Amino acid sequence: MPTNPNFVDHLAVSLALDGDPDGAIEQLQKAIAVDPASVEYRFNLAYVLESRGDFAGAITPLERAVALSRSKDWRCLAELAKVYSKTGRTAEAIPLARRALDIAVKQSNPQAAKTLQDALDRYEHDSAGEKSN
Repeated sequence: MPTNPNFVDHLAVSLALDGDPDGAIEQLQKAIAVDPASVEYRFNLAYVLESRGDFAGAITPLERAVALSRSKDWRCLAELAKVYSKTGRTAEAIPLARRALDIAVKQSNPQAAKTLQDALDRYEHDSAGEKSN
């Protein structure tokens, strides 16, 4: 097994793109074992899990990525918000999406800010619908 976690991460991304999510997950878990403080490896693991429809499985690596980034990586926050929404935890998605939006705005990233605002609007709409039922 390669001991360079960056190599393993790149291998995992290649496997995922080639249609081998199981191989990608295995490699990402190895990369995380070598470098447990990596936000990127956990984000990539969650992304591959999501691509298989395993939104519940993506929660733990995303929550850890958010914690490791000290809630300062808008991508991790936005992805966790999306996964929470897809698993029926819309009320929890809203503050994460707001935080991600704030960061994107502060980083002068209008494209991300627009996408995040649209997602936040959806979560708020969905949450209002959940409360009225």
